[in-house]
Amino acid sequence: PSFYRAMQILNADSGLGLQLTDMNRLGHMSWHDMASFRSAVLLPHNVHLVRTADLYALEIPMFVPNAPLIFQFIYPGSANYAGHGEHPSRRLGLDRRAQQVFHKALNLQARGYNVGVSRFSPEVDELLPRNRNRFCWYREKTIPGSCGARHCTWLYGHTRYEHEDFDGRPAIDCGEVLHAEVRPGPSLQSALKSSRGDLCHDSSAKDTEIGRRVVDGSPALEVMDLAMDPFDHFYGAFDPWCSLDAYRYWYQHTDYAILRGLQRFDGVPDLLEGLAQLVSGSEAAETRRLEVVRAMQEQHQER
Repeated sequence: PSFYRAMQILNADSGLGLQLTDMNRLGHMSWHDMASFRSAVLLPHNVHLVRTADLYALEIPMFVPNAPLIFQFIYPGSANYAGHGEHPSRRLGLDRRAQQVFHKALNLQARGYNVGVSRFSPEVDELLPRNRNRFCWYREKTIPGSCGARHCTWLYGHTRYEHEDFDGRPAIDCGEVLHAEVRPGPSLQSALKSSRGDLCHDSSAKDTEIGRRVVDGSPALEVMDLAMDPFDHFYGAFDPWCSLDAYRYWYQHTDYAILRGLQRFDGVPDLLEGLAQLVSGSEAAETRRLEVVRAMQEQHQER
């Protein structure tokens, strides 16, 4: 609401005369309703939104925050994509030993998969998050959940987690998966139990570290030589001051960085100027709008 209010005030003072509509107050919108707008401004609340795809399919020019401004919108509530706000226990990954065992239990290599473990995978009994993030001075003491509604059963009804809930937890090991209570049916757990748990102690279950050497003669996997762990910063609240490089890494894989024709802004004045250049009705604005639509059409054709 504050961002929209700022747009209204600056739009009135600038004399641009833009007609602004808050989409959040319109409730459900059909594709016909959305197509009636000449442009749209998105403040995306997650790393992937259906509305982004809908507007892009309709070839409606869109404005989104530029990086790193967009980080404060897409990351804080990214629990659905293994990001911030998830329950601490569910946020933990598998230690590197468990990953190797599971690759063998599921017979992935024989089924044609290149298997390996990342050099960022936690060691057995290693505490997460690692010290760089755990002791970052800027970390918040309380972690807000991304959903407090009744249907968010995966949050166990909580909307906030204490800072200590994310500190000093070891990654999940093979034994925890073997003895976990899960729904019946084919699963990784059943593969482990069929070996009577012996795989959890099988020293031959080893993978090559991804990005270092070839795995059993198969082509080496293409990975970036990262200087930081792209996962560790998600154990806790959103804070770009502790993990800006990691957020930049994930941003480059989002629609907001990839899609052609998206218009990016660094603030409200920048946004209003960009809107005026597209929807003012002048010949130059119409030419600019057609250029943007053409870029979006080219993206569609390539996909």
